[in-house]
Amino acid sequence: MTHTLRTEKRLRASETFAPLHAGSAMAFPARTEAQQTLQRVRQKQQVIDDLIAGRLDLFQAASHFQSLSTGGPDGGTSFLGDRETSNPENLCRAVIGWANLALRERPERAALLAERLEHDLQSHLAQHGGVCILGES
Repeated sequence: MTHTLRTEKRLRASETFAPLHAGSAMAFPARTEAQQTLQRVRQKQQVIDDLIAGRLDLFQAASHFQSLSTGGPDGGTSFLGDRETSNPENLCRAVIGWANLALRERPERAALLAERLEHDLQSHLAQHGGVCILGES
């Protein structure tokens, strides 16, 4: 009897979703977009790893984030909101936030890194009156 109930549940669940046909234009775009988004997240994680390891500075990391956030060369959906990508200071703060999150299990190290990056940002702002990210037009 349990087997019959499980079969009935599966049948009801499968009736809820329309089948995708090979010729359907809606069959795979969502999956492709999701895969592209996941790839950009992985690339951002690599940028943060490089920042933490000292291979990139804050502004180099922000430049990478900017190019990854715009959806890439295909002009896809912005990964961060327009406010974050259009304002270089906000982009730097997003990088600092990602670095903090990456080190969440090492709070002392996260605090030291955030303090250093914030100091770099404030020094740059004081010296130049703003932030210019490489690759900005």
